[in-house]
Amino acid sequence: MALEDARLRHRTSRPEAILPAYGCPQLVSACLYAKVRPRVVDVAPGQWGYAPQALRAALGPDTVAVVAVDLLGVGDQAAELLPLARENGSCLIQDSAQRLPGTGLSGWLGDYVILSFGRGKPLNLLRGGVLAVPGERPLLADAPEMTRPRERLKDALLGSWIAAMAFNTMTHPRVYELAARLPALKVGETTFEPLERVVRLPPRVWRQVAAAYETYARERYESPWASVLPQWEPLGLRSLTCQGPAGSSAEDRLRLALVANDLRLRDSLVAALNQHGLGASTMYGSSLDRIAAIPREVSSQGPFPNATELADRLLTLPTHRFVSPAVVRRADECILTALGRRS
Repeated sequence: MALEDARLRHRTSRPEAILPAYGCPQLVSACLYAKVRPRVVDVAPGQWGYAPQALRAALGPDTVAVVAVDLLGVGDQAAELLPLARENGSCLIQDSAQRLPGTGLSGWLGDYVILSFGRGKPLNLLRGGVLAVPGERPLLADAPEMTRPRERLKDALLGSWIAAMAFNTMTHPRVYELAARLPALKVGETTFEPLERVVRLPPRVWRQVAAAYETYARERYESPWASVLPQWEPLGLRSLTCQGPAGSSAEDRLRLALVANDLRLRDSLVAALNQHGLGASTMYGSSLDRIAAIPREVSSQGPFPNATELADRLLTLPTHRFVSPAVVRRADECILTALGRRS
């Protein structure tokens, strides 16, 4: 809806939106649904965020929006992207699907702010999200079925305590590791799927949002990994940083994002950690143009060497309440053993 609104506000017959070359394929799905061409731009070398020169080269009269993605809470470059978007006459969309601030939406710079309540997100209701428009500017976009829909059985089941309990069980590192071994569950796989419709969440879900957000804002968890990170960096494993200003604090992050020195080390670390059921992930696994089933409109762009390198070196660890001191100790032993073997 943000992309469609940005398209309707610009007088161009060939609307484009700038997306990072590493990211969720649903970014592409949203562009195609809104009839906006996804223009993919490489990320900064060894960091998160757009490569500045590549971004400037991609901006043009057809650019209706720049999408600033806050990957895992490390930052979204919004302060740097806003003047570039304004200079070009483009809108700035802050995609904060993987970060939920505990103090509301004050301080957001974008023309649009996206929050997600989907599976595995900070405020997890298994589906849905929010389009926030700072300043209450009326939307020109009018997505289909935005009147109150009849709630389907699937929606009712996803909102039930049974679904919540099942997902919370799945997030336990040991259970996640067992589930990842079952191909039918497709745990951790990233594929492109087209967006077919946009619907308004039923009122019952909004009551769940209000209650869940109140709990989220009240319960602040300290990062379970803070004590072990300093000893990993000299050995070849560091925290992912944003090229612009730092993102949220470690307590707000969806998962701990780490960058290994190379692909072989990353893969050996993930294998060692998951052998002990510690819930490591390679996130999307490849640059956006190489995601399974991605349309040729995106796969024909590139290459994106920095995004490819990031995909080859990135691994993540869980940060939720099941990450006990014992889990951290086991992970630390696995990582130090693997890093020591390489040193």
